[in-house]
Amino acid sequence: MPTNRAVTSCNALDAVRGELIQARRSKVPWAQIGESFSGVRIGTLKRIAYDPQYVPKRADICQTLGLPLTAPAPVCPRHGVVHIPRRCPPDNPKPRRPSPRMRRKRLVHDERWRMCQCAMLRRKLR
Repeated sequence: MPTNRAVTSCNALDAVRGELIQARRSKVPWAQIGESFSGVRIGTLKRIAYDPQYVPKRADICQTLGLPLTAPAPVCPRHGVVHIPRRCPPDNPKPRRPSPRMRRKRLVHDERWRMCQCAMLRRKLR
């Protein structure tokens, strides 16, 4: 088996897959192949070799195989971060309508409301 596994092209997984299949064709046992890829289970190596649609998702497996590490979600080109709602927020967000609770709070703290309440309490105390 070739020792240089650090392939940085877009077909890096195909290169690893071809390396595994070539090793199996030359009658190398899976246990010996597994030793050369320390940290990756033999079942995972078999799946990589024989399943063309399988792409390992764990970063430690990709690093061991010499595959390029990718971000788990697309990164926004403008902000450079992953947005949770999957939409880029506008630079000046549209103001939201206040909730009923916030409107009540504003009303209670409003000076006119306090004046009204004070007047009502004075009437009750008379």
